[in-house]
Amino acid sequence: MLPYAVKAPDTGKNRYHFKMSEMAGSPDRMSQVKAFYLILEKYVEQAISIKCNIYEYQRAKSRIISPSGNINFGFYKRLSSFLYHEIMINIENIFRNYTVEGNSFTDLWPIDFIFDTDSNANSILREWDLVCQSMSSDMRERFPSAPRFERDDVHLPIQAADFWAWWVRKWHIDNLPEAIGKLDFGAWQGNTEAFSILEMHYNEEQIVAKFKRDLARRYPQTQFYDCRISFAKDCSSKF
Repeated sequence: MLPYAVKAPDTGKNRYHFKMSEMAGSPDRMSQVKAFYLILEKYVEQAISIKCNIYEYQRAKSRIISPSGNINFGFYKRLSSFLYHEIMINIENIFRNYTVEGNSFTDLWPIDFIFDTDSNANSILREWDLVCQSMSSDMRERFPSAPRFERDDVHLPIQAADFWAWWVRKWHIDNLPEAIGKLDFGAWQGNTEAFSILEMHYNEEQIVAKFKRDLARRYPQTQFYDCRISFAKDCSSKF
């Protein structure tokens, strides 16, 4: 199938890879996308995605104040580390009781997290350490001490993840989040029984609620306030 995709830059004239953004640049390439998707239906067990608006995340952080001064948000300081944490928590909860053909996924721990080599490795590794430090020792054993980095023009699972990320982003931009569960790709529709889907999204209020629970747990002697800026500039009661 790869010869129907696009040539990978600087990797030799006979090497092809699948990148959804490049496929979307041509009607002819888009006509081939369904064939690639059918391969995913055959081999993928679960598709997981998480969505959060960065501006809502920043507003949520700005609402939390403390008379004691600066707040140590820990791994909540950056949106990316917050998303890593939420994905890892949900993966652990799902896979603990999830089986395929009678085999428990707990036999497959630890689960690899793989990023493409174009990612900012130093930033990812630094945030990964922050997230792991927040976990219990039992949970840390379920995940690798560090993620792997692979070339996306060689490592096929990254190309599958690229496909799913592109479509989830498009569905949200087009205000069609229901299309995720329906696998509605517009010109065609996927088989909703082929694999399970976990789609997470957080709005400002949900993020604030998470901040409240985490800060109250970590700093029980410190007062925090949820200060929503309004015309009256009032702050809600402490938590």
